[in-house]
Amino acid sequence: MLLHGLTIVGRQTPTPVGYPDLLGIDDDGRLVVFELKRGTLTREAVAQLLDYGSFLESLNDEDLAELIARESGNHGVKKIGNFEEWYQERADKPLEHLRPCRLVLVGLGADDRARRIVEFLQGGLDISFVTLHGFRHEGATLLATQAGGTKQRPSPGPPRPRREELIASLGARATELRISDLWNDATGILNPFEREPEPTKSGFTFYPLRRLVMPELSHATAAHATHSLTLDPAGKIRITFFPVSVELCSDRFDEAVPTLHFQKEVPPNAPVTEHVKEQFYILLNQPEWEEHKDILAGLVTDIAREWSNRLRDTATG
Repeated sequence: MLLHGLTIVGRQTPTPVGYPDLLGIDDDGRLVVFELKRGTLTREAVAQLLDYGSFLESLNDEDLAELIARESGNHGVKKIGNFEEWYQERADKPLEHLRPCRLVLVGLGADDRARRIVEFLQGGLDISFVTLHGFRHEGATLLATQAGGTKQRPSPGPPRPRREELIASLGARATELRISDLWNDATGILNPFEREPEPTKSGFTFYPLRRLVMPELSHATAAHATHSLTLDPAGKIRITFFPVSVELCSDRFDEAVPTLHFQKEVPPNAPVTEHVKEQFYILLNQPEWEEHKDILAGLVTDIAREWSNRLRDTATG
């Protein structure tokens, strides 16, 4: 009744400014924030929804994805272990397409001040009403969408970057950092899959053709991506191997650590496993890349092979 094609990803999600009643993803891949009231919608409800929306818009893509994933799994909402991968699979778009978010007020009608404020805000925001009538019939409660309501105007939000634009932007940034040859070489060598890597604002994420269901995963049902390649402002490339890759090729990583001197960190988005709680990353300039690229090429090849082996074992098991 709220929105056709909506997938709920949060209910009473804790934030520093309160608890949005519902967070959802619409059929276009945009984040939708709902404020629900049992009675008539007032200007206080509008202000509350704007508070939620402005906070969520202030987060960067990674922090927003982490918030949704961390707080999912409560109040009947399905757990999302890695929101970025879940979103990529559902919407086939990078996280930038989540915003600008849509704001929706839901209640049993709206007073004149609330309607006036929303009509004013619709000049620059995607904000609207869903007003309902409630009825009692033979002991049951029936809800019906109220006819009419406030006309929703299209949001003039910023244009969303397309895949080609993101790739071009990354190439321009690599040229600006004077590492375009390094960037192009690494992009080709580090992709062992048939699928093209997915561009983001900062780099590429590498996805096999099929996701992998792994019992070792903690708080996730499947793994989707293996590693990423991003541009570092210091004029280097950053190669990050997600915990699932380290789990699949633990022996190979043990062999490579003395040479590559990986750094480790808790992943902001990628799911961890029972044995591997951190992702491994390395920063390389052009000479360092030339020195280590054969080892790194072997690592991604081994990861791809082990991924395929696990898929085959799962299918035959």
